[in-house]
Amino acid sequence: MRKPKLCSTLTRPLNSKNLMDKTYKELVDFLQQLDCAPYLINLTKKTQKDQKNMIKNLQDFIFNKLSNQFINMDCWDTEHPASSVKRDSIDIYGRHTDFEIIIELDKYRADQIAKKFLSRSALFNDKKIIYIALCYGGTAKMSAPEAIKYFTYCNTISLRLENLFAGLIVEK
Repeated sequence: MRKPKLCSTLTRPLNSKNLMDKTYKELVDFLQQLDCAPYLINLTKKTQKDQKNMIKNLQDFIFNKLSNQFINMDCWDTEHPASSVKRDSIDIYGRHTDFEIIIELDKYRADQIAKKFLSRSALFNDKKIIYIALCYGGTAKMSAPEAIKYFTYCNTISLRLENLFAGLIVEK
């Protein structure tokens, strides 16, 4: 069974009385229990087109689980427009009155993680966000340590913005 593993650490304690903090903890705990294995079988041996379809199936699986588990959210969506101006979308998006949840499913490439995190943080700069980078290997040679290093950077910036970040990796 291949479950996402949390690879970033918050540098501040969570407040169990704060709804955003409570939701963050519940969300990260929940995601770590999901069995992603059926959606990633031989992923690194597939063509880019086949990988895209497999990740779409994983996205739908996670979306369905989240929308059934986290019913206190005002809405859940996939391929949510990140901006009305730019052609860009968030893989899984959740909205609550007090905060928004952004979940991006990506190969664990540091540049991809940094680019998405930076653009989402800028586009949602007037909102409180929980940002989850859920990453997987895209090629047999892809290495996770560089991604984990960037998770630390994303976490540091999130805390400065008074947001929350979690980086999770589904190992090969």
